Amino acid sequence: MIQRSITLTHLQSRALNSVPQTVVPAPGVGLVAQPIYWVLQFANGAVGFGAQTQVSLRYAGNTVDLGTTQLISNVANAESYLTEHCGNQTFATGVTCENLAIQARAVADVTNGSGFSKITVAFLVLPVLP
Repeated sequence: MIQRSITLTHLQSRALNSVPQTVVPAPGVGLVAQPIYWVLQFANGAVGFGAQTQVSLRYAGNTVDLGTTQLISNVANAESYLTEHCGNQTFATGVTCENLAIQARAVADVTNGSGFSKITVAFLVLPVLP
């Protein structure tokens, strides 16, 4: 199992809808990155976000969440550590996850807010079925 983390500034955390952030890069042709679980950590600063930020993981360009959405609180000076297992995912016919990055995204961009967030994904790299 491989683990990869990214740390997001408050500006990146606030803009996760319009600018998703890559946590796991594309593994290469003939391979798929299979997430096992992910962790969302955040430490808000003295200014709370304008709304709670609903964060999820997706394969780049796909519309199916890989596990349950987690929330970055909109309360100032709040901290949290949230772990979510990635369950079974069903994709539309013809959709492949081959050589796709795994990205963190949000339902909407939010205003205000300070602090940072860290997203960690544990995953396997598997060959695509023939």
